[in-house]
Amino acid sequence: MKYFELKNVPNKSLIRDYLDKRKVGDPANIWNFEDGCEIKGQPIVPAVLIDSRVKIPDLFKPGGPLSPRTAVSGQLRAVLEKAGANQCMQFFPLELIQKEKLLKDYWMTNFTSFSNHLIDFDKSVFIEVRAVNIATKSYLPPKYACTYLEKRLKNLDDLESQKKMTKAEKVLFHPERIYLKDDVATDVVLIKKLSIFGIVVSEKLKNIIEEKGFVGVGYKPLDMNDEEWHKLVISSFKK
Repeated sequence: MKYFELKNVPNKSLIRDYLDKRKVGDPANIWNFEDGCEIKGQPIVPAVLIDSRVKIPDLFKPGGPLSPRTAVSGQLRAVLEKAGANQCMQFFPLELIQKEKLLKDYWMTNFTSFSNHLIDFDKSVFIEVRAVNIATKSYLPPKYACTYLEKRLKNLDDLESQKKMTKAEKVLFHPERIYLKDDVATDVVLIKKLSIFGIVVSEKLKNIIEEKGFVGVGYKPLDMNDEEWHKLVISSFKK
């Protein structure tokens, strides 16, 4: 089955500010919780002030104190929950303010469990990004350029081992094309620490979401690299 990462269509003028509701030192402030751990109770979440000129998308990144979490509309939340999203994420109320009007049917996600074990490493391709000092003289300040090397990894342990081995060498591992195992049947998947920050959905769920006509939602195939995706997004705006 083919899988897609839900991507928000960038809108630089969407967020104007945040209405801070925190209490100094209160452990319930949302930034005290790492995304990836279940939150007990109701966290304190700042309201988001939305630019008056934009149509609010059904999926977007609030940024600021809410990073790296994703915001979704109530309608998109309902579709995700019906597909089993509650097994790997929580939804907390997020207040939006636009034109001095309070909008309440928006929700902030909190990821609680990840499924990196579902990655098919036999098919997936990674890029080793290495910073190389190209200064021509030893007495000159370092000047770095990046080299890119395609790599195949055996499994998660191999990935972590490669990261440890190259930790001091200014090396990053970036997913070029990711595939999930053929027997994966779940419709909502979360991947951790592989530069896949969004919600991953099956092709079946993608089609359902598309039919609903949600605003500001893009679908990046996991087997498409970032460069190809950005070209696709840019070309779609030119039409």
